[in-house]
Amino acid sequence: MISKWKYKKFIFLIILTIYIFFLRVFYIQIIYGDFFLSEMEVLSVKSFYFENERGLILDSYGRVLVDNKLVLDLYIEPYVLENECNDLKIFAKEGLGLNRKEFLRLKKNIETKKVVSYKLSIDKCLKVQEWLLNQKKKTGIRIHHCNLEIDSRYFLKDSTLKKLRDYLGYSQIEFNRFYDIAVAELYVQKEFNYEIPILFIKDLGMKKYEKLEQALYLEQLPGCLIDRRYERQYYYDGNFAHIIGCVNDYIGEEIEQENPEYIIGQGIGIFGIEEQYDEELRGQHDIDFHLMDAELGMVLKDDSLFDFIGEPGNNVFLTIDLDLQKKAEYLLKEKTGCIIAMEVESGFILAMASTPDFKLDELEFVSNDLIKNIYLNAPISPWINRAVQGCYAPGSVFKIVTTMVGLEKRKVSVRDLKRCKGRFKVKGGNWRCYQRKGHGFFSLSDALRSSCDSFFYELGYDIGLQAIFNLADVLFLNNYTGIDLAEEEAGQVPDLEHFYNMGNRYSRGFIINSSIGQGDVQLTPIQIAVLYNAMLNGGAIYRPTLVKEVRDFKGFLIEKNHPFILTFIRDQEYLGNLKKKLMNVFTKGGTASNFLKKRKYKRIRNWLSFISIGVGGKTGTAQVINLAKDVDHLNVRATKYMFRDNALFIGFLPEESPKILVVSIVEHGGFGGIEAAPLSTEILRDWYVKSL
Repeated sequence: MISKWKYKKFIFLIILTIYIFFLRVFYIQIIYGDFFLSEMEVLSVKSFYFENERGLILDSYGRVLVDNKLVLDLYIEPYVLENECNDLKIFAKEGLGLNRKEFLRLKKNIETKKVVSYKLSIDKCLKVQEWLLNQKKKTGIRIHHCNLEIDSRYFLKDSTLKKLRDYLGYSQIEFNRFYDIAVAELYVQKEFNYEIPILFIKDLGMKKYEKLEQALYLEQLPGCLIDRRYERQYYYDGNFAHIIGCVNDYIGEEIEQENPEYIIGQGIGIFGIEEQYDEELRGQHDIDFHLMDAELGMVLKDDSLFDFIGEPGNNVFLTIDLDLQKKAEYLLKEKTGCIIAMEVESGFILAMASTPDFKLDELEFVSNDLIKNIYLNAPISPWINRAVQGCYAPGSVFKIVTTMVGLEKRKVSVRDLKRCKGRFKVKGGNWRCYQRKGHGFFSLSDALRSSCDSFFYELGYDIGLQAIFNLADVLFLNNYTGIDLAEEEAGQVPDLEHFYNMGNRYSRGFIINSSIGQGDVQLTPIQIAVLYNAMLNGGAIYRPTLVKEVRDFKGFLIEKNHPFILTFIRDQEYLGNLKKKLMNVFTKGGTASNFLKKRKYKRIRNWLSFISIGVGGKTGTAQVINLAKDVDHLNVRATKYMFRDNALFIGFLPEESPKILVVSIVEHGGFGGIEAAPLSTEILRDWYVKSL
C-alpha cells in the first residue's frame, strides 16, 4: 500500500511537470511567438522547373524536319546591375552594431573566407532581420535559426561587370549596349518582382561560355547565372513553315492559370503542328525541390531535397513526303498560291505548300502580337496558310458538284446534248460563256473537257440552288474538314436563306453564278481536295490528315492515325462514269492541253505520252472581280495583276483506282490550264517516278 507521503510527492511531480510545460508554451507562444513565427514563415520549399526537350517532327519516312539545339543565356542578378558592391560599413554599423575593432575583424574574415558565420542572440537576430527586410536588394546575408551567414562574394571590391566584360572580350561600347538594355528591363521588373534575374546576353554561344565556365565554377562572378534552354532547329526552313508552325516562349498569366502544366517562359506551339500537338511534343519538366529563405529569395542548401526527372517530348511523324513537299515549294517560288497532294485511299496529305512563306527562325520567341502585326498586315500576307485558310471562288472545278447533282436528280445524262451559243439567256439577264462564239452542241463529256460555262448555266438553272446546297453540305463544303490544323477556315456554298440574310431578294443570277463556282461560293483548297477525293474513291469522304503517328523518345508507339471516313455519298453509281469524263483534260481540245505545247514542258509532254495508266484532271479559272463586258479577262497580259483570274487545277492518277490527287491554285495566275495545271502535273510525275 502506497504511503500518503509518496502519493503527495507523485501528485506534486505531475503538477510541476504540467506547470513547466505550460510555462514553456507561454515562453514560445507569447514572449518569442513573433520571432518563431517569422522564422517559420521565412522557410519554405520551392520547386524549380527545368523545361525538357520538345519532341522531334519527322516526315513519313522518318527524316527529321525539326530538332532542338541547346542555347545558353547569361542572366545577372538585379543587385549586380543596380549596386553590385554592398557597403560593409553600413551593415556592420546599422545591422550588427559593431565597433571599429569588431568591424576590422569582420572585414579581414570576409577577405579570407568564402562564408563568414556568427551565432546571434535572439534580440540581435530580430534586429538584423528587421534591417534586412528594409533592404531593397539581395545583400548576401541570411539568417537561419539565429545563425548569421555572410557571403563574401557580395562584398568583393572588384567589379563583377568589369570582370565579365574582360572574360567575354567585348569593347566598352558593345558591353554598354547589353548593360543599358538590361537596366531598362530591371526598372520595369522592379514593379512586380525584384528577385528574378535579368537576361543580359541571349544565346551566349559555346565559345563565350567556355571563357566563363571556369570563373563561374570557381564563383568568381557573383550574381552571374547561365540558363540552359532548347530552341527549335529547322532543317528545311521555309519548306514546312505553315505546316510545322513555331514555338514561342511568351505565356501570359491567364494561360498559366488555365493550364497549370505550363510554366512562364517555356516554349509553346502557337500554330501549325507545334500548336495542334503541343501536349504530345512538350516534354515533362525536370523539377528540383530546394529549402528556401522566402524573404531573401535564397536557397539555403545547394543540394536539392529531392528531384523529379522528366522525359523529353514525344516525336510526331507526319504524312508528308519531304521530296514532294520540297518540289511543291520549288514550283510555287515567286508565285502566290498553294499546292496540296493527297493520298486518295486514306486522305493522308503528302504535300502542302503555301506561298509566300516565312522563316520560322525569325518568329521563335517573338511575341504573338508582333508576329501578327508584321505578317497579317503585309500586302500579300505570308502568315496565311492558303491551303486551309484561303477562301477562293472555285470556278470551273465546282462544276463537278453541279454535275453530280444533275446526274443524281436525273436532270442530265451522259447522252444529253445541250447547245452553247456563247451565252445563256433567261428573263432578266444574259450570262456569257468564256467561248464568245459558242461551243455548239455539247455532251456532258465534252462540256467537262472544254469546261463550257453555258452548259452548266443551264444545268444549274434546272437543278435549283437548294439541291446544290444540300450536296455541298454532305461533301463538307459548308463546314470544316477536320484537318489537324487549328487555323482551318470553312468555305460556303450559299442557299436561299443565305441571300435572304444578306438582305437580297432572290435573283436567277444566284443559281446561275453558283452553278459554275462563282458568286458567293467560296471554298478552301483543302475542301476542294476532299471533294475530288470523294469522287475518285467511289464516295467515301475522308478527313484529311497530316500526322501519321506519335512515338515516345524511346521509339514506342503512342498514337497512330488511321484513315477516317466522315461520311459517304449516297448514290455512287455515277461517280465512276464521272471520273472517266475527266480523263480528256490533256487531250486535244482539253482545257489543260495548251500548256503542253510550250517547250519548257517538253519533259511533261513526253511523260504523259509515255505512261499508259491515264492522268486526269479538271481546270478552273475563277474571276476575282466583275469586269466590264468589253474586257477580255482571259487576256492575262492586258489585265492588271489584281484583276486577273485565279488559276486552279486538280490532277490525279491513275485512271483505274486513283492513288493520288493534286490541287494547285495560283492567285491572279490567269487561266487554270496554263498556270496551275503544270504544277499539279509536275507533282504527279514525281510521285509516279518515285513509286516505280
